[in-house]
Parts: sequence; structure tokens; C-alpha cells
Amino acid sequence: MNDCVPRPALRSVNQGPASRRKGSGFRHRDASAANGPVGEWPAAIAVSSPKSNAAPLHSHVRTAHLSVNQQLPLNEQGDRFIEQRSLVPQPQLPQQGDRFRVLSPLNRVTGSLPSAFEVHDRLEAVRDKGMRMIGHLGNEAHARLFSDYLYAQGVENQVEPDRDGSWAVWVHAEEELEHATRQLQHFLRQPGDEKYRHAQDLAQDRRTKQQKLEAAAQKRHFDRAKLMPKRIYGIGVTTLSLIVVAVVLSFLSWTELDLSWLRISEDDVPSGAPLARIQQGLPEVKSGQIWRIFTPILLHGDWLHLLFNMLWLKDLGSMYEFGRGIRRYLVFVLVIAGLSNLGQFIVNGPNFVGMSGVVYGLLGYIWLRGRLDAGSGFFVDRTTMLFMTVWYFACLFEIIPNVANTAHTVGFAGGLLWGFLATLRHKT
Repeated sequence: MNDCVPRPALRSVNQGPASRRKGSGFRHRDASAANGPVGEWPAAIAVSSPKSNAAPLHSHVRTAHLSVNQQLPLNEQGDRFIEQRSLVPQPQLPQQGDRFRVLSPLNRVTGSLPSAFEVHDRLEAVRDKGMRMIGHLGNEAHARLFSDYLYAQGVENQVEPDRDGSWAVWVHAEEELEHATRQLQHFLRQPGDEKYRHAQDLAQDRRTKQQKLEAAAQKRHFDRAKLMPKRIYGIGVTTLSLIVVAVVLSFLSWTELDLSWLRISEDDVPSGAPLARIQQGLPEVKSGQIWRIFTPILLHGDWLHLLFNMLWLKDLGSMYEFGRGIRRYLVFVLVIAGLSNLGQFIVNGPNFVGMSGVVYGLLGYIWLRGRLDAGSGFFVDRTTMLFMTVWYFACLFEIIPNVANTAHTVGFAGGLLWGFLATLRHKT
């Protein structure tokens, strides 16, 4: 009887520091362990030729009967394996250029041994790797030498021993197939070429650089669960904190309590000219009360003003907080708040409060970022954008009076610029 499932083979993978490919059913081990116990057996290899529409090999396997050898091989955990055998003829072995898929492990047995089972009912494809075999080399030394040469050229590949003692060379990317095949033909003609010896050092240097890059990337990576805010009823904790503080301080400001120290300034310059405000205004800030530049966003004129701003902050602020993180969110709020408040003061004086500048800044950022970078996760629907545009112009033309229009304009412009620069930085 012929084996319907090939025996496990050691393979050498040249794809950077990571030596184990997830979901493959193989446990890759160093070649020094070639004579030791094999960690896991692959369940089956499904092969299909790119030149035909033939079904994978496992479709020809009907029923496999179990036969236990006198000495069952052991894996590293001490589990015994059974050898799958079939009454059907052995299918054709993989040929050069064939695709293959590794299928789920079937033959590790830790309990009682069933007498028979249907293989085709239990085979499940794990991952289509899309790799191509470009040929064979006669020994391991040549295989690893050529593998290092390809890897030094940036061609991801792997080599593995075949049952006839030769070593198969697989290339990961199909677009590299033609180049790798030409290099293999040259290697077969001149395996002693000095460039192949030199490539071993280059391959090692590339692995070292790749490890450093991955280590640096890992340092820049922050776990979303740790960095990104937790959600409370769908609202980011930072956004919720801003809402709570704004609600409390706004209600307190409507009482007898004096919260004028949170306004940008208590007095305007006599002339009321923008240039005079720049030169002579903000005496409190100039004396050290820097918080006044930001804190007007926490106060509101009436409950309707507060309600609308908090509803928009809940949606837009949470979206930014979830997408960019707490630190970037706080920096954005402070910068846009400072710019919009200063702009409103210079143009119209100190008699204003509200979160509207920040809200329009968030709107500008999220809208433009979503338009320029579809993969950013930011999105503002047309209805929302239309409503906010109509509201902006209704306030601008004083259909809705007593509104900080300059804060709206500066906030929105700042958000647009911020979104454009963020997209540009992301793409470059």
C-alpha cells in the first residue's frame, strides 16, 4: 500500500527572524535536529497545477485505513502518531510550479485508535500560502547557500528536504518566480561562484537589520487595550470626562458662583481693534494665568448651547479618541481650543464661551482625513456634513445670533490642516 500522506519533512525558512509560520501544521526546527524526533506531522498536502483546473490531491482520497507500525514515532511531547495509508494508488507528486496548501493536522492520536475514518470529511484548508516550487538541489549545503543568496536579494523563500534526498526550493511571491528560477539555473551551472559565499554574510546582515527594525517597531507599537481609551456606553473615557467637567462648570456658572477666572479675559481693550487686542489684551494671561487660553471651552451660555455641543463632542470626540489615542486627542483639543479662543478674542473680544471651536475642529479633521485616507477609519456622512455646514452659515449670517463664528472658522480650518498633515505623514 502507498502512503496517501507524505512523511514530515524538515524545512528551512528564509523570511526574516520569525522561523515558524502560523497555521501551517508544521513545527519548524533547526537542521541540527534532523535525526531527532519530529515535532508535528503535516496532515496532508493539497497540490494543484497552475496549468490545469484539476482538483487538489485530497479530493482523490476516499477512505484511509489506519495501520499501526510496531514502533510508532514519538513527537516532542511523547505523543504517538499513526501512519495513514490508503488503498488507492499514490497521487502524482508535486511538480515544479505547482501550488500547494497545508491542511489541518489529522494524525496526532492521543486516545483510542479508531479502525477507519473518512479523510475527505475531516480535511480542512488552513491557509493558501500561494508559494511556488522552482526546483530541487542535491544536498542541504547547496540548498541553504542558494536560499541565503535569494534572501540577500530580497526574495522570501524556504527550502525543505524531499523524500528522494534532494532539497526543494520554494518561493513565496509569485512575482519573484521568474527571477528566482533564473538564479537557480545559474546556481546549478556554477554553484562554486564566489557571489554565493558572499551572499551568506549579506543574508545574515539582512536578518540582523530585520530584527532591529522589528524591535524598533515593537517599541513604537502600543497595545490598543492599554493605550486606547476604554469605552463607557460607547463613549471614550477622555471625551466623557470633558463632557462631565463642561456640564458641571456650565451649571455652576449659571449660579451665583463667580467663574470669571475661567474666561479668556475679564476686560476688553478700549478701542476694540484686533491689533490693539494683540498688543494690549489678555493681561491675565500675560501675568501667568495661561489656563485662560483653554478653559472657555468648559463654559456655556445656556442649556441648549451646552446640549448641542456635548452631543457633537460625544460622537466626534469619541471617534478621534478611539482612532488616535488619548495623548493625541488631548493635544488636539488643547491646540484647537487655544487657536479658536485666541482667534475669537482678537476679532470679537473676550465675551464668549463654548466648545464649538473644538467641535468644528474635530469635524474638519475627521471629514478630511476620511476623504483623503479611506483606511483611516474616520468618516462623516453627508447628512451630518450638510447640517453642520448649514448651521455654520446660519450663524455666520446672524440668522442665529450671538455665536462665536470666528472660533468656528478657526477651529474648522485648524482641523482641516491637521487632517491634511496627518494624512500626508501617514502616506509618506
